[in-house]
Amino acid sequence: MKNNKVTEDQLLEIRDRVAKGESVADLAKEFGTSGRVIYYHIGKSGSKKTNALAQARLERENQALKIILAETMVELDKEKKLKLQNALKNI
Repeated sequence: MKNNKVTEDQLLEIRDRVAKGESVADLAKEFGTSGRVIYYHIGKSGSKKTNALAQARLERENQALKIILAETMVELDKEKKLKLQNALKNI
């Protein structure tokens, strides 16, 4: 069963680590609490920390999208080269 009691020192550490981009789910597991409790305390601490949380989430999402875009561009380049090779064979 999860312990929803988190000390002030732990909350400070969690807030700092979330602001640096660590996932709330991973921290909840590590500290034996729920993501809901962490979000509650982060929201309670003021908008500055909430903005840091949103910023970290957006940065992770942006990185994932960049990877998807790069993979797609590589795939398209491979297809383009293959079509060109096939066109040259038919000449």
